[in-house]
Amino acid sequence: MAARLSQAGSVAGILAAVSVWHQTGLPILPHRTREFQMNSRCALALLGLMLALSTPALATNTAGNCDSATAVKFLVNDTERTTSSQAYVNFAGGSRKFTQGGISNSCVIVHFSAEVQTLANGQMFLRALLDGALVAAPTGTSFIADSPVFYQTHAASFIFPSVAPGPHTVSLQYLSFDGSAVKMRRSNVIVHYTP
Repeated sequence: MAARLSQAGSVAGILAAVSVWHQTGLPILPHRTREFQMNSRCALALLGLMLALSTPALATNTAGNCDSATAVKFLVNDTERTTSSQAYVNFAGGSRKFTQGGISNSCVIVHFSAEVQTLANGQMFLRALLDGALVAAPTGTSFIADSPVFYQTHAASFIFPSVAPGPHTVSLQYLSFDGSAVKMRRSNVIVHYTP
């Protein structure tokens, strides 16, 4: 269990730790006996601690100007894509290349929308990366949860506040919080950048 707890810095690590805890036979939900109640409280406290440590702190009142982001590139993809990965993965139709202009760093704004679906109690998270490394603000967002019957249209916006002039690639990534299948189709990636 200690090895699994060391992975707690990620969603997959949290789920792995909870899974290992559950495999020990110790209940996670409260039961009638005092011993089981203590084990449940410990499990819930541990889960809460892991979530707190793995969740990035929310910025308060982050503000800025992005007057130079007047050029736009977009990509539309109707293909259905599915993942059960608990780690962020790229998806087809989720990347767009552009060349940031200007003589100094300036911002890039990414808008994304898609029809999405999860299984009951499933949850999809979404984030944007610049050049496969820099994560946009917000660092990740719960894009949809618990939508087993119908596709629903959802949208999110991401900001890279300081991008150097030159060629870049924006990539959207998604994951399944619990490892169940999450689906996406009819997506739009729109990138606003400095010409």
